[in-house]
Amino acid sequence: YFWQLGAAVSYIVGFCIQLGWKGTCGAGGYHECFVNCPLPAPTFNHNALFHLFAALSMHLYGTAKLMHLHLHSSESLDDSYPK
Repeated sequence: YFWQLGAAVSYIVGFCIQLGWKGTCGAGGYHECFVNCPLPAPTFNHNALFHLFAALSMHLYGTAKLMHLHLHSSESLDDSYPK
């Protein structure tokens, strides 16, 4: 469950970044040329960082599911074959 928790936390962190920096790194920062944005906007902004966290989240969740399948595959396959 560690990997699934990591996936959820990663997505939530990315979502918070997306919401928190949309004023300085998004459309709200254009008129100031992104002076207050801690990221190198407009080439890499809050939306790009959110999508990196979302991709990490998907990777962690997929890893969790593969590990779960691997750990439980021998039990379920052995039980499903007729003897």
